[in-house]
Amino acid sequence: MAQLTRRSLLAGLVVSGFVPGQTSPAFGQQQFEGVKRTRYKEFPSMIPGVAKIALREVEYQPGAKSSRTMPYTMVCECTAGVLHVTQGTMTTAINTGEFWTCHKGMEETVDNRGTVPAVMRVIELVPA
Repeated sequence: MAQLTRRSLLAGLVVSGFVPGQTSPAFGQQQFEGVKRTRYKEFPSMIPGVAKIALREVEYQPGAKSSRTMPYTMVCECTAGVLHVTQGTMTTAINTGEFWTCHKGMEETVDNRGTVPAVMRVIELVPA
């Protein structure tokens, strides 16, 4: 089995294409004002212990904020704007093009303190 790298994971997501869908059940039913979640694509995984990869996108309007416990291990990218991500006691400003990770069970708060919409792409590693 080939070794998975960040580059191969991202290349697989790009090749898979985007198909607009509905709100992700992984994000739960909780809605936050100014936050729009979209499910794009799910596909089977070849990663041991990971049944599928799910691609999501979350758009934050200026001033919008969400907070939740992570249902899965995830890799996230800020694709537009600037997001402030709080994990535990650490808050980091994530600029367009930057990545961060979170693990299952982690508490995370994301907010858009800017004046333009910010977008987060989420790559969920859904366990088997």
